[in-house]
Amino acid sequence: MPELHEIATRESDGRRTIDRYRLQFLAAAYASLQILDGKEIDRVFCDFQDDFVVRRHKAGQRSYHFYQVKTKEKRNYQWTLAESFGLNKKVFKAPAKIDLEKVRDSFFGKLLQHAINFGPACNESALLTNVHFKDDVETLVAALHNGDENPNSKFLIEKFQQIFEQTPVIPAEVVIEHLKKLNIYPNTTYIAPGNNDFAGVAREAIYKYSEIDLSHEEIAEIAQNLVTLVLNKSFKKIMRDVSESELDEQAGIGIDDLLAVLSISKVAYMTLLKSGDEKALKSASIIQRRLREAGAEENMIEYCTRQKVAWDVWIRDKRHSADELEFNLLQQNVAQLAKSWNGSNWDWLKSELALLIIKLKKTPLGDSVNQDLLFGGVFATLIRSGSL
Repeated sequence: MPELHEIATRESDGRRTIDRYRLQFLAAAYASLQILDGKEIDRVFCDFQDDFVVRRHKAGQRSYHFYQVKTKEKRNYQWTLAESFGLNKKVFKAPAKIDLEKVRDSFFGKLLQHAINFGPACNESALLTNVHFKDDVETLVAALHNGDENPNSKFLIEKFQQIFEQTPVIPAEVVIEHLKKLNIYPNTTYIAPGNNDFAGVAREAIYKYSEIDLSHEEIAEIAQNLVTLVLNKSFKKIMRDVSESELDEQAGIGIDDLLAVLSISKVAYMTLLKSGDEKALKSASIIQRRLREAGAEENMIEYCTRQKVAWDVWIRDKRHSADELEFNLLQQNVAQLAKSWNGSNWDWLKSELALLIIKLKKTPLGDSVNQDLLFGGVFATLIRSGSL
């Protein structure tokens, strides 16, 4: 009696298709982590208009970056000019024989549709792959960017109207701007088939964009949850007449989604962000991970966050008006208390804070501090020193 594994399978395309989707999800998941730096990128859309789309805000203008993900199992494979652009050597000898439909249906032909459809709002249309490109592909992309003389770029510019059947005619300078938006990202290792190190890549990206350092156990769960988030956003049905806010919610990943994946309270994060904390995400993460380890509930986490902010405000206010010696002695007392606390014995901390209040009553700063404020000082010190 043969066993299931002993007979060669008749069909495996389904598994290959699933793996291609998985790699697409990894690419979108990685792109979404850039939202954490709080600069230009504010949302990543999954499997809408293209494999994924990155939305940026800069100088009051909104723009989109469109990405296709193409992978190959053979690591030394190189995408050809025919695959990438639908072009071949005939462009040198007999350009009239080039199949314009193949150019339009090529990888970059499809990517160029975004430049045509979105105009100035399309900032980039790129191909993301785990392998490399033939030299003539890289040469052509460079020529499009730099305006260099190249038979292939000349052909695309001259035949653009015919390839894409554009009416009315697009001005030559606009055609050139469209073509400049094409880009390639070769050798993207985290989307290579068989590469199972996405958790490590995600950990590095999270630290790069937010300075949040995570343990291997933490990042394994976060990486899985992030990919699941992309999957859910990719397969949610989008109505034809969807509104902007509905699209953001149904297909887009934003900071709220990432805070949930990182298990960071939005209230705590926003409190720190509004206070002017330049590393609000890192501060919120440190407070919450440490307090959750100590068994603290959400209301305690948010209380600690508010008091940390209150302490920062108090420090800024008193730094130039208080007696310098008394001010530094107070900070030293708080720092010593933070150093001595084990992070979980709340009764001990409360008792020590009460004793410190009594001690401070005899100083010029005594009337301006209370137990809540000093509690915030302990957490501000722990965050600053990296002891949490």
